[in-house]
Amino acid sequence: MYKIYTNKPGITHWLYHKIWLVMRLTTVILIAALMQVSAATFGQRITLHRENVTLQNVLKEIRKQSGYDFYYDSKTIQGDAQISVHVKNATISEVMQAAIKGLTLDFVIRDKTIIIKKKEEASIIKTIIRRLQIDVHGKVVGNDGNPISGVNIKVKGSSKSTVTDNKGEFYLSGLDENSILVISFIGYEVTEINAKNELGNIRLRQSSAKLDEVQVIGYGTTTSRLSTGSVATIKSEEIEKQPVSNPLLALQGRVPGLVISQSSGYAGSGVKVRIQGQNSISNGNDPFYVIDGIPYISQSLQTDEFLVGGSGGVRATDGSGNPLNFINPNDIESISILKDADATSIYGSRAANGAILITTKRGKAGKTNIDINLQNGFGELSKRLDVLNTDQYLNLRSEAFKNSAISPSLDRGDYDVVLWDPKRFTDWQKVLVGNTSIYTDLQGSVSGGNDQTQFRIGGNFHRETSVLQGDFADLKTSFHTSINHQSVDKRFKIAFSGSYLSDKNKMFIGSYDMIKTALELPPNAPGLYDINGKLNWEPTASGVSTWQNPLSYLYSPYTIQTANLLANGTVSYRIIDDLELKSSFGFNKLESNEVRLRYLESERPENRTNIMRFNKSSSGSVNSWIIEPQLNYSKQINSIKISALLGTTFNKQISSRITNAGYGFATDQLMYNISAAPYTYIINPYNAVQAYNPVFGSLNFNLKDRYIVNLSARRDGSSRFGPDNRWNNFAAIGAAWIFSDYEVVKENLPFLSFGKLRGSFGTTGNDQIGDYRYMSLYENQTPERPHQNSLGLQASNLPNTLLQWEESRKFSAELNLGFFKDRFLMSVNYYRNLSSNQLLDYQLPIVTGFESVLRNLPATVMNRGIDFSIDTKNIITDGLTWSTGLNFSVARNKLLAYPGLATSSDYNLLVIGQPVGGSAVYRYMGINLQTGLYEFLKNNGERTSSPSAFDSQRIIMNPAPTFYGGINNSFDFKNFSISFFVQFTKQRGPEYLGTLSPGSGPVNSDINILNRWRQPGDVALRQRVGADFTNDLYQASDSFYSSDGIWQDASFIRLKNASINYVIPKKIISKLNSARVYLQGQNLLTITKYHGLNPDQPSVDAILPPLRVITMGIQITL
Repeated sequence: MYKIYTNKPGITHWLYHKIWLVMRLTTVILIAALMQVSAATFGQRITLHRENVTLQNVLKEIRKQSGYDFYYDSKTIQGDAQISVHVKNATISEVMQAAIKGLTLDFVIRDKTIIIKKKEEASIIKTIIRRLQIDVHGKVVGNDGNPISGVNIKVKGSSKSTVTDNKGEFYLSGLDENSILVISFIGYEVTEINAKNELGNIRLRQSSAKLDEVQVIGYGTTTSRLSTGSVATIKSEEIEKQPVSNPLLALQGRVPGLVISQSSGYAGSGVKVRIQGQNSISNGNDPFYVIDGIPYISQSLQTDEFLVGGSGGVRATDGSGNPLNFINPNDIESISILKDADATSIYGSRAANGAILITTKRGKAGKTNIDINLQNGFGELSKRLDVLNTDQYLNLRSEAFKNSAISPSLDRGDYDVVLWDPKRFTDWQKVLVGNTSIYTDLQGSVSGGNDQTQFRIGGNFHRETSVLQGDFADLKTSFHTSINHQSVDKRFKIAFSGSYLSDKNKMFIGSYDMIKTALELPPNAPGLYDINGKLNWEPTASGVSTWQNPLSYLYSPYTIQTANLLANGTVSYRIIDDLELKSSFGFNKLESNEVRLRYLESERPENRTNIMRFNKSSSGSVNSWIIEPQLNYSKQINSIKISALLGTTFNKQISSRITNAGYGFATDQLMYNISAAPYTYIINPYNAVQAYNPVFGSLNFNLKDRYIVNLSARRDGSSRFGPDNRWNNFAAIGAAWIFSDYEVVKENLPFLSFGKLRGSFGTTGNDQIGDYRYMSLYENQTPERPHQNSLGLQASNLPNTLLQWEESRKFSAELNLGFFKDRFLMSVNYYRNLSSNQLLDYQLPIVTGFESVLRNLPATVMNRGIDFSIDTKNIITDGLTWSTGLNFSVARNKLLAYPGLATSSDYNLLVIGQPVGGSAVYRYMGINLQTGLYEFLKNNGERTSSPSAFDSQRIIMNPAPTFYGGINNSFDFKNFSISFFVQFTKQRGPEYLGTLSPGSGPVNSDINILNRWRQPGDVALRQRVGADFTNDLYQASDSFYSSDGIWQDASFIRLKNASINYVIPKKIISKLNSARVYLQGQNLLTITKYHGLNPDQPSVDAILPPLRVITMGIQITL
C-alpha cells in the first residue's frame, strides 16, 4: 500500500537542527573533558596566586592543576575563613602546606588522593586517647580487581560511616582499635572486617542472595532489596538451561504477571507477550523492548505468509513470527521485566504495557577465556489427536448419505467411498508430521581484559529442521562483540556493543497448517507416490485427479531471509565526583527478503495448462537510530543518598516494504528472476517515518537504606499524533520502607531477616496505533494488467487531527518478607491498572465511503490482580543444596465503563463488566432430541438452531488465563546439578472441532464425532451428520462454532524444562579451565483435559504445537 505523505511527517524542520546542535554540544563537552584528563595527567608542578579566598576555592584550583582528589569530612572544612596562597612551580606537598598554614588542619597524601583532617590538640589526655585510636584507610575492589565507588563503610555499633570515592578508597579517623567495619554495596555480599591502620585492598564477593541480585531498570540499576518498582529478573543461567531459539520462551511461566504463549511449533514461530493483562481494546498491547539501551520493535516486519503464527499484533503492517527470534539467547546476560508505573514511566508512552530490558554479555577483567559450547538433539510432535480409523470413517460417510437420502457418486466427488480402497489405512499424523526435527547449536566466545579494558567476542551457528517431510529448516548464524574501556582515574568511560544475526527460514506456502491436513485426510486416502516415485494423484479412468496430494506443498516453497544489526555505544565523563555526563548512541537495522514460488507440479496435472509459474518476492526493513544525552548526579550527605537523572531522547524509525510479483515463466530455472516473467507488477509499496523526542528525569532519595522514594517524569512527543496533541506528560512516584532494620523488629521477630513494604502510582500513555492515522492517506490501485499502464489512487484513511494518547493509571502495592536469614523469601504484589481514552474505530454511515474512523472514546479497561512468589533454600550442606522457586498470579480483566456502548459499533463485541479481548458467542443449549440439531438460547427464552446477533443471547468468552504460574526445583550434589520447571495455567478455550460439515465430503473427523445424534431421543455430543449439507445443518453447525458450546477447560500442567548437568573434575581436565556435559529437555510432558493439540494456544483450528525437544551438549572453557 503506497502512502502519500507530507514532507518529513511527524518531525519539524527545527528539530533536525536541534538534534545536530545537541550532538555538537555533546562532542565539545567530551573533548573538553578529555583535555581535562590530559591536563590532570601531566600537571606535575603548581603555580597559584590567590588573595583572600576560601580554602575550598584553593582546593578546587589545586585539583584542576594536579589531578589530585581530595577526601575530607564536610564538617572539617567549613566557614568563610579567608586565606592567601602564593606559590610558583611548587610540589603538591609545598602547595598544601601553604594552603593550610595557620589553620588547625593536617593532610596526608596517598597515591593521587589527599586526605585532610583536623590537627589534634596537644594535650596529655588527648594524646593518651589518640594513642588508643587509629586512622583507617582502605580500598574496596570487586572480584575483577576493579575499584568500586559509593560503597558504604559503617562502624558497627556506631553512627560513624563513610563511602568510598571514585577510586574505591575510604578514610575513617579516630576509631577504636577494636572496631569492626561493615562494608556493603548493591549486588555484593555484606562484609565485616576488623579495623586497622592500613587495610589494603578489600575484595567484595558478588552476592548470590536473591535480594542483592542486580536488577537492570530504566537508565540504571538497583537490587530487589532497594527497588521501589515491580521488577523481575531472569539471569543467563536460567536461559542457558533451555534449548530455545527465542529468549522470550525462556521466560514462559517463570515471571508473575507475565503471560507468554507460542503460536506454533515451527522454527521462528510467533510469541505473544502480555504484562498484567490487556490494556487497549483494539490497539497494540505489546511491551516495550530495549536491548542494551536500544529500543527494539515488538512486532515482526510485514510478511506474506503466516504459517509460523503471529505475536498478537493488530496492525496491517504486523507480520508473522517474532522479532526476538533474531537475538541469540546465549548472548544475553539478564532480562528484566518492568511492570508497574514506577518502573516504566521513565520510558513514557512506549512502556504503557510494561517493558522488557535485555542486557547482553560483556567481557570481564582477568585472563583470556575461550568458551565452546556444542548442543545437539531432536524434536518431535508433543501431542497427537485421535481421529477415525477407516471403518469408523466409512460408517460415518454411509450414515451421512442415509440421512440425506442420496447415494455416493463420482460426479459428487465421493472418491473416498466409490473409488478408494476401503481396506486401506494410513496414520497421516505419523506420515506427514511425525518426522524427527534435528536441533543443532554451536556457541563460541573469547573474553578477557584488564582493569581498564575488557572485551568479549562471540559467534553462533544454529539450525532446526522440521517434523514435516521435505528439506525445511531454519538456519541462523550470528556474531556479537563488546568492548569497555575506562581511564586510569575512572572518570572517562567508553563502551561499545554490537551484534549481527542472519536467518534463513525455508518453509512452504500454505493457507493452513500441515497438521490440519494430517487430521482431516481420509484414512483410506491413496499413497503419496506412484509406482514411478512421483507424486500420486490417483486419477480416474478419465484422468481426473481424485485428491490434492498433500506433498504438493513441496512445489510451493517459501523462503524468508532476515538480517538484524544492533549497535550501541556509550560515552561518559565524571565532571566532578558527584556529576556524570553521559550519552548513548544506538542503531538498529532489521531487514527481510521473502520469496514465494509456485511450480506447476503444485497443481493437479489436469489443471496445469490453466495456471502459470509464479514468483512473489517482497523486501522490507526497519531502520532506527537513537541518541540519548544524560546528566547523572549522585550525592551522599551523611545517611542520605540522593541520585538524579536528566535526559532527552532523539529517536527516528524508518519502515519500508515493497513486493514484486511475476508469473508466466517459461521454465522452472527462470523463476528466481522476476524480469524473466512476461507479466510483472508491484504490490503495496509502503514507507513510513516515526519520530520520538521526549525529555525525562528521575529523582531518588534513600535514607539509611530504610526509606526510599523515587520520582520520575517524562514529557513525550510522538509523530503518530497530530500537531495539537503530539505532546503529553507522564509521571510516577514509588516508595519503599524497609522495616526489618529496626532494633525492635530484630528483638521481637528474630526469625524475620527482611521486611519491605513498597507502593507506586503513576500514569503512562499508549501510542501503538500505527503511523499517520491522523492524516488523509491514499493508496495505489494497481491492477495486474493496467490499462495503458495507468495507475489510480484511492483514499484509504479519513483524517482525525484530534487523536490523543490512550492513558493508563497504574497502582501497585507489594509486601516483601525474608525469614531465617533470607532462606525463605516471599513477595505479594497487588496491582490495579485503569486504561482510558481508548482509541477505537467509530462506525460511519456507508455514504461516507468509509466503514469507520479512528477516534478517542470514553471507554475504561481495568486490569487487577495479585502476583505471588516464594524462593526457598531448603537444604544447604557441603555436599547438597536444594532450592525452590514458586510463582503464581491471579488476574482479572473487565470493561469498567463505556458511555454510549449500546448505540456504538462495539455493542456486539463488548459488555460492561466483562473481559475485553474475548469473543461474543451464543449460549449453547444442547442438541434438539427430535431434529438432532444444535440449539441456542434466544433473548425471549426460546431455543433456536438458527440464532442471530439481534434475537439471541450472547456472552463474552475470554481465553486469557485467570490463574497461572510455575514452580522450579534445583538440586546441586557435588559435581551434579539437576533442575526441573513445571508450568501451570487455569483457563478456558475453544476446542478443536475439525470440519464444519462432518460426513458431507472426503474429510476425516476427530473421535468425538462417534458420540453423535443418530435417532430421535438421542442425547449426544455432536449433531446429526449429512452428506448433502443443507442450510439447517450448516447454520446450526456454524453457530455452534460461534457459541460457548465449544469452550472448555483448557487448563494444563506442563513439565516445561528439565536439565541435568555434570561438571568434569579438574583432575581429569587439568589443561582446561572447566568442562561440563549436560542433558536438557523442553515441553517434555503436558497434563490436560483440553481436546486440542496445544492448551497453551487453544483454537478451533489445528495448529502445530510446540515440539518436545531433547538435547545433549558439552561445554569447555580454555
